[in-house]
Amino acid sequence: EMGVLIEAFNQMSQGINVHLTELRQKNLLLENRNFELSTLQQIGRSLSSILDQEMVFETIVDNVINVLSSVKRCSLLLVDEKRNEFIFRVAKGLDPEIVPEGGRIPIEDGIAAKVFHTGEAVLLNDIEDNEDTRVLEASKVVRSSICAPILIANRVVAVLSISNKISGVAFTEADLRLVEGVAIESSLAIKNARMWQDLKRKVLELNTLHEVGKNLGLVLDINKLLELVLDLTAKVLGGVKTSSVILYDAETEALQVMLYKGSRSVGSLQPIKSGEGIAGKVFQRGEPIIINDFSSTDQGVGVTGRSSICVPLKVKDKSIGVLSVSDKESGEPFDSSDLDMLVTLASQISVSLYNAQLYEDLEASYLSAVRALANSIDAKDAYTRGHSERVARYSMEIGRAMGLNTDEIKNLHIGALLHDIGKIGISEAIINKNSKLTDEEYQEIKTHPSRGASIIEPAKFLREKVPLIKFHHERYDGRGYPDGLKGENIPLMARIVCCADSFDAMTSRRAYRDTMPLDEARKELIRCSGTQFDPRVVSAFLEVLLDEKKFETIENLGK
Repeated sequence: EMGVLIEAFNQMSQGINVHLTELRQKNLLLENRNFELSTLQQIGRSLSSILDQEMVFETIVDNVINVLSSVKRCSLLLVDEKRNEFIFRVAKGLDPEIVPEGGRIPIEDGIAAKVFHTGEAVLLNDIEDNEDTRVLEASKVVRSSICAPILIANRVVAVLSISNKISGVAFTEADLRLVEGVAIESSLAIKNARMWQDLKRKVLELNTLHEVGKNLGLVLDINKLLELVLDLTAKVLGGVKTSSVILYDAETEALQVMLYKGSRSVGSLQPIKSGEGIAGKVFQRGEPIIINDFSSTDQGVGVTGRSSICVPLKVKDKSIGVLSVSDKESGEPFDSSDLDMLVTLASQISVSLYNAQLYEDLEASYLSAVRALANSIDAKDAYTRGHSERVARYSMEIGRAMGLNTDEIKNLHIGALLHDIGKIGISEAIINKNSKLTDEEYQEIKTHPSRGASIIEPAKFLREKVPLIKFHHERYDGRGYPDGLKGENIPLMARIVCCADSFDAMTSRRAYRDTMPLDEARKELIRCSGTQFDPRVVSAFLEVLLDEKKFETIENLGK
């Protein structure tokens, strides 16, 4: 009997040991997974706070090196789809001779090319020259690498390439998961940085358009005006090597260079016949041309590595000359955004030459550009499409009901369109979250009014909208943010937008709730009158909402 008991006890002990071993293994897996998630969360936070694109690229590579406990080589390859090339944007640990001259390689063979075409990450250990296999478990590790795609909207925009841990240990599936997680966080950071870059460019374009329009009525000397235009054109394009304004001379029946900036003198530039050369063809056809690498076109055979935009100057569909720029200082090619900007400037120059009325066209250009900025923010959240436009329309109607003048209504319109511009720097994961925000996430959201004010402030002609943007989340009872202003100390236009913004939030569908009926939204406005909202603004808004047809028209904007 004792023997039976001892045997049973031994079996029970063995069983307990097996269970303990399994528990330890599971606990280790949970700890590793928790480490991975915690690490990726920290990386996501560090990347989301950076908006400079080059700094984002550098930080991505540094994070990969750190998270893998140091590697011998790590590089970030950007994709240039037009040229079918990889660009070495960041390369750490690579021997100088490995990076090709110009920092570009064709997307042809190799692991990076495979990752680009499949959109899937690859882990490779023990690569022979003639092999492409995942693992050779029995052999000593000769080389170990991970290659992972960075995708935006399901398109590979960059590839992370990592080779060999300094410790000599091969990469594991856990390492691969970590790199894939970093790639996901990186895609959000790159997307935000690009949106930030586009945003800054659009603000600069708006400022340029305003400067040109403002000076049309002040500068009587047309040569000074054209010189100003060329300076501003070069500025908004990031610097160009040559630029010129060429006008048609009816007496000589040829195009004459009126203003030129570059290495040659105006006197050395010969008249151009209509239909001859790039400028002559643009003048004759009345259509703009953008050329990158002349050797691939029929306009400049034998000339390579150059980039140019030439646009017609037209009045009432009749060409009067051309505006031409060549070669960015950065060496980058011109793109469609550059072309659009130049076409807009050319239109203004044409009108100024004939002393025509310009301000209506400028106002439309400003509003269109402002809407583009507003739409870029609304696009971050599928549930807020058209939000900025609706808030702007509600605000204008409230302003009219309160007796604001035409200029005040215009300022209110543009400011309301831009009220959420500060959300450009806030993670989409926070903006689109369908559950309650954490205290940390809520504090991040609360930074968007101040962020928006700092974005808009550099544009002189938008500065008067800064208080509206900065204070549209202040409450009438002083419990708002960012400064806790109270009552009449809050700018009137900010009080109007606060009410319109909250109303649209109530009557629009969100990820976490459905729309609120109009009657309930009215009651909510009344309930919050004197606490969250200015009673005068609420009174004016309720008057506007009596026109249900107008409400329905505004409510359906962007839907």
